[in-house]
Amino acid sequence: MSTSSRRRKFNRFPKLPFLNPHATTSYRKTQRPQQGQALGPPPSLSSSNRVENDFIFLDVLAIIKALGHNKKCELALSVFEWIRKRSDSDKLINGSLVAVIISMLGKDGQVSTAATLFHDLQKDGFDLDVYAYTSLITIVIKRLL
Repeated sequence: MSTSSRRRKFNRFPKLPFLNPHATTSYRKTQRPQQGQALGPPPSLSSSNRVENDFIFLDVLAIIKALGHNKKCELALSVFEWIRKRSDSDKLINGSLVAVIISMLGKDGQVSTAATLFHDLQKDGFDLDVYAYTSLITIVIKRLL
């Protein structure tokens, strides 16, 4: 296969500058029919609510990370609490978002606030993964040293 034919094959999808990389990949998957399948969205994208929640989660994560990077921990915590009060918060809050909030609070010296938040989330039934636990352990250890 020559490089020009590879280039043509690669460029058959339009550039989508208004979509993030995850959305672009999802869009391209909807444009490629699988062998023996009709053209349409793959099963993982059939629910528009799920895709919408994924994009909302990515946006919230990006906002909270940016606020933490700019040393605006109180505002980031307010955004997190606002998300937590939403009716669909169980779909938007996961271990990686909790890990980012806990790490940010630890860097700001608010270890007790981070531990209280972790405990409250656990008590409310949110699934906390190894990243959230590792973040809490890390900030506690750093405080002790």
